Amino acid sequence: MTRPREGFDLAAIRDHARSKGVRLWTWVHNRALQGRVEEAFAAFERLGWSGMMVDFFDHDDQDTVEFAESILEAAARHHILVHLHGVWKPTGLERTFPNLMNHEGALNLEYLKWSDRCTPRHDVDMAFTRLIAGPMDYHLGGFRAVPRDQFQYRQVAPVVLGTRCHMLAMYVCFDNPTPMVADHPTAYVGQPGFEFIQRVPTWWDETQVPVAVPGSHLVTVRRKGRSWFVGGLSSGPSRSLVLPLDFLPRGPHRLRLWLDDPRPGADPNQLRVEESLVTRSERVEVDVGQDGGFVAELVPLR
Repeated sequence: MTRPREGFDLAAIRDHARSKGVRLWTWVHNRALQGRVEEAFAAFERLGWSGMMVDFFDHDDQDTVEFAESILEAAARHHILVHLHGVWKPTGLERTFPNLMNHEGALNLEYLKWSDRCTPRHDVDMAFTRLIAGPMDYHLGGFRAVPRDQFQYRQVAPVVLGTRCHMLAMYVCFDNPTPMVADHPTAYVGQPGFEFIQRVPTWWDETQVPVAVPGSHLVTVRRKGRSWFVGGLSSGPSRSLVLPLDFLPRGPHRLRLWLDDPRPGADPNQLRVEESLVTRSERVEVDVGQDGGFVAELVPLR
């Protein structure tokens, strides 16, 4: 944990990353830190590292919780952010340790490689359960969607449940400071909706939830600077969602909507994009497909 293997030039990797404006994190199994917490974080601070993902705790007994807290304490002393993975559900621990950047503790998209358990209903339920207590790391961006009756789990090129807009909506509806694109890079080349992932922020200045029905659907509104992003996440039958725009400041805004194709039997990987000018006095009605969703970006014109 305190020195790289021979021939692995971490200092050169760090310098190259800095030249590109990138800061570096390291993944580590928690057992590699046991008994060496202070030593390990001091070494990574000297290397100029920014963060560490610590994985596979797999227990929530007192010894394990105290060990995780000791990791966070040492990391804070050495100015390193931490992402806890393979750990118990979020508990608000980041309020005590602000350097806790993200926290897993959730069944997520990787389960679709060997089961059908990560359903669109499960995605919606996460917002009303795990995410109540703080940020949650969740595998996002599955771009190979199939209808429920065509789903078969597989390890290679796995498929997901829910529409493309359902997948995009989780980038807004979930408080997930280190989101990802969970598939192989070729899964995103030329794909509709990927431009939204490139645009959506990972950290927010303001959050509102104007619509929330547990087990069914929710709409989350988040602001970054002067721009607003909206995510509508749904499970079950096709439905219409009404979005009041009274969260907007006064003045015209350009609305860009990414929408499901709500027709029965439509390809869940397709979407359409609409643009219009709106003000805070208006309401937008959005049709979402089965297990669908929508996303939107609103930018002031002045």
